[in-house]
Amino acid sequence: MNLPANTERAVTQGKRAAAARSLQNFRSRKRDELAEQKKSLSRQLAIAVTEQRRRELRAAIARNEKESREHEAACNQSKLLQTEQRHGPTADGDGIERRVATTSIALPIGDPITTRATGQVLKLHGYAARFNTYADFGDWRETIQPGAFASALKTSDVCCLYNHDFNYVLGRSANRTLRLYETGQGLEYYVDLLPDDGLCAMVADRIQRRDVSGCSFSFSDVTDTWVFKKGQPDTRIITSIGKLYDVGPVVFPAYRDTSVELLFEERSEELAAERVDGFRRYREAGQRQRDHALSRLESRLDRCRRPSTRIRDAKERFRRHQLNRVGRNLATHSTILS
Repeated sequence: MNLPANTERAVTQGKRAAAARSLQNFRSRKRDELAEQKKSLSRQLAIAVTEQRRRELRAAIARNEKESREHEAACNQSKLLQTEQRHGPTADGDGIERRVATTSIALPIGDPITTRATGQVLKLHGYAARFNTYADFGDWRETIQPGAFASALKTSDVCCLYNHDFNYVLGRSANRTLRLYETGQGLEYYVDLLPDDGLCAMVADRIQRRDVSGCSFSFSDVTDTWVFKKGQPDTRIITSIGKLYDVGPVVFPAYRDTSVELLFEERSEELAAERVDGFRRYREAGQRQRDHALSRLESRLDRCRRPSTRIRDAKERFRRHQLNRVGRNLATHSTILS
């Protein structure tokens, strides 16, 4: 099963154009870095004093030139750039990259969830991205390193969307109905679903039947690097993402290891009564703790208001010392006068 031809073409061209821009930027950065390194080595060679040091610098310059030639050759042989040149430049669009596949892929299918009849769906839980796994796009592939979402999670207002469609909003991080966490496995999220909402019920039913079992995300402002190996597709390694726009379940995820599931909770009268009773006990325990803390504080204030025994004893010792001193002085004067 494939997407409609015009949709598939637009999605493919958009991803290819974004990847080609990223590769061109990496090519320019690497070229500038090697050129600057060669200039630095040449300056050091010009002022080198010993013959051994000059030999070392000449060898380093030769290695630099070899690396530069290999880098240019690898970029020129890149299938991604060749495809982009063959098809011509693609319009930038909105500049946002979305990780959905254009054709169906084999996804791991779990057992259908059977507890829907006895419980109420409260949340969606899933992984929008997995670290150290690959998304294959034909001419190139992509992987995400751990820590790549740290910057985006601090600054982005992220929505949970169904199939990247802003008409199907399930939650939002700004009001905490969507909660995102970067774990050791990937980008994890939880969404609080609206009760008795048609959209949430529609999405939940499809996830329950496993018609939808993967997730995707959209992003921009990427820091990445590229690796070229003979006989393998060009590999893009994403090390940091500056802006995250949305996550959520999709029909065709680009990263096949992503997942989504429903979280249920029983809604029986006994459970509700137990929770009310538990909340009452929790509130009473809190009140006892507050009363105890207040009593201890009042006791301490009381002790502060009363004169300390040590202060009274010190004053008494000082008074006796003064009296003894006066008595000795009087005795001394009486002796002199006599």
